[in-house]
Amino acid sequence: MATKRGPGFLPQSEYEQATQELLARHEGAVDRDSFRAVWLLHQAADAARAFQTAEILDTYRLTWAQFEVVWNLWLFGERDAGWVASAAMVSKSGLTTILSQLSTRGLVSRRPDPDDARRSLVRLSDEGDQTMLRLFQEMNTAEARFAAPLSASEKQELARLLNAMLAGWDETLRP
Repeated sequence: MATKRGPGFLPQSEYEQATQELLARHEGAVDRDSFRAVWLLHQAADAARAFQTAEILDTYRLTWAQFEVVWNLWLFGERDAGWVASAAMVSKSGLTTILSQLSTRGLVSRRPDPDDARRSLVRLSDEGDQTMLRLFQEMNTAEARFAAPLSASEKQELARLLNAMLAGWDETLRP
């Protein structure tokens, strides 16, 4: 029986073997390098998210979606609710639930937009800001543990490559 390891709870070696077998069966039908790059990107993101949730967010009683909301508000400051939903990649109805939960805990506040009464503005409360400062430091410690198998230059190269991929998304693929 496989031990719990993150995405799908299988060791990476089992995913790697299965994807190699899949690619061998479909040789020439797919762009192997692009598939592997994006598939491994998904696997790494899922594993990092699972690790950080278990190590940090669970202790703060935050889901990943709630973290995305407070992170974006901490990073960008007060924004309208539609912007926050888009940045956190949640639906507007999902954001309503998340904001109610975070507001009950005193982490965010909402107010009507003075320029458009149909919209509301969302911001972190002082408690939310203090929580995010602690959370940011703890998340960075977890990030360092997750990235520990890479050297400093490998981490820099990975960041450079991921930035290039995301820049290409912004320039040519983003709807």
